[in-house]
Formats: sequence, structure tokens, C-alpha cells
Amino acid sequence: MRRCFVRWYSVGWWVVAACGADPEPMATASLPEVDCAASPLSWENAGGPILIGYCTPCHSSRLASGDRQAAPNGVDFDTVELARPFGERIVERVVTSMDMPPGGALPDDEQLRLLDWVACGMP
Repeated sequence: MRRCFVRWYSVGWWVVAACGADPEPMATASLPEVDCAASPLSWENAGGPILIGYCTPCHSSRLASGDRQAAPNGVDFDTVELARPFGERIVERVVTSMDMPPGGALPDDEQLRLLDWVACGMP
């Protein structure tokens, strides 16, 4: 049996699942909602380190088209301003479908940090 973590957010009714190989399901009631007013997450300590570390090898405005490994031109994550329009898509690809980055899924703690940061508006 697989264990899935499900996070509900009042911001946009997000339901995101990340599955692991644990034998028993986790109760969703025990998972907290994001308190964005009290969240310490920012570009500097959450979004930037994750996006720059994992995504900018392909999604950088500094890369020529031939060096982007098929990443679309204009989908760049060098700065929070460039990344912000793609927040929901980033969550879809990195957390929900887990098909990005191409080298393999982010660790669970980084997925949750990224998810919380996007849910709070990517400050």
C-alpha cells in the first residue's frame, strides 16, 4: 500500500499529492494549512534556492535557445519576478506530476516548502 500526503489550501482549493512507499495512509486532518501571515518563506530562503538550484540549468534567461534542453523560451526562473507568472505551473510540474526536474523528483521537504511558498503568493 502507498502513503500519500495530501495538502489542502484555502488559496485556490489546491489539492496536491506526493506519494511515498509507507504502509499506512496518513490522516489529512493532521496536516496544517499554510498560515501565510506567519510564514517565514520568501524568495531568499525558499523559492530562489529551489528554483535556481534545480530549474535554472534549463530555465534561465541567460541561456541561449540551444542550451535550454527544450525548456520554452521566456519560461525563466532567475528572479522572483520572472518565476511568479508560472507559480501554479511550477507546482503542477514539480509537486503534482513530479515530472520536473528531469533528473528526478525534489525531496519531499523541498516540494512542501515550494508548495507553501507558491500558496502564499511567492513573496
